[in-house]
Amino acid sequence: LIMVDTTPPNLHEWTLGGCKLPPDHRDYDITKLNVVTLTYYLNLRYARRHGYDLKFYQLQGQGCAHYKCGAGCSHEQYGPRHASYCKVVGLGDALNGGHDWVVFLDSDAFLANASLPLPELISSFGGDLKGNRDDADGSAHGFFGWDWPYTLGPNMGFIALRNTLPMRSLVRDWWNLHPGSFSNSHPYEQHNLHWGLMHMRRFRRRLQTLRLITMDPAAGANAVAHLDHTAGTRNRLWAMVGAAADWLCNPPDGEHCTSKVRESLETLQQPRANWSGWHHARRNKLLRRGGLRVWAEVN
Repeated sequence: LIMVDTTPPNLHEWTLGGCKLPPDHRDYDITKLNVVTLTYYLNLRYARRHGYDLKFYQLQGQGCAHYKCGAGCSHEQYGPRHASYCKVVGLGDALNGGHDWVVFLDSDAFLANASLPLPELISSFGGDLKGNRDDADGSAHGFFGWDWPYTLGPNMGFIALRNTLPMRSLVRDWWNLHPGSFSNSHPYEQHNLHWGLMHMRRFRRRLQTLRLITMDPAAGANAVAHLDHTAGTRNRLWAMVGAAADWLCNPPDGEHCTSKVRESLETLQQPRANWSGWHHARRNKLLRRGGLRVWAEVN
């Protein structure tokens, strides 16, 4: 598993502090928590359960110190590219590492169904894994989440590639294909995949968009949750803290499910929209209380 972002997870800093809550935690604004830290933690738990490696790439290209800098990496011919584009470089580096599979998860995405190892997850959403590593078999070697309801094509929050010659060629061409005006404008690398690579003769039978709707909670997102950045920080935290509570209250981690965490889980499992009629301060207090309970137990 790989993740790529300009901001690193701060689990190390938290650990150095003894995994303690701040002294004034009753008034602590949980939205100050680093979103990348929470998704990294959830993906790390998944990786450990199934014996996978998790590699995090922190981008620091041409003075890039935060998401808004725009240039997270640079192409030797076409120049600086937005941090989103740099996932392609991470995929290439990971494929060179010799793993049988490389799975990219966006820094605001996490594996919500911890029980399914990756091959079962892919096949359960329509992935055809009958082919083998023989580069001549013509089967799909690359799998993507579905971008519905935004587009009918692949979503960039979940990318699973077999380490085969066609997929290494795909990543190399993806990086070197002229980006047009999308080096630093949305939808970045997704544009070349949607309108170029997916239609090339040598790749179109190799790539498959799964029936995995990662960005629509109403449609499930019960395997991979790619948190919509337009949903607001508290909605995103609501989903992640709920996932952490679920981790703690289900085997093999069920022994960590204290009464406080279980109480928080019951609340967090309800759609946050159900609380829209409440006063903002009450909603924020609920999220803060539930979140801090869970993260205290987690750490």
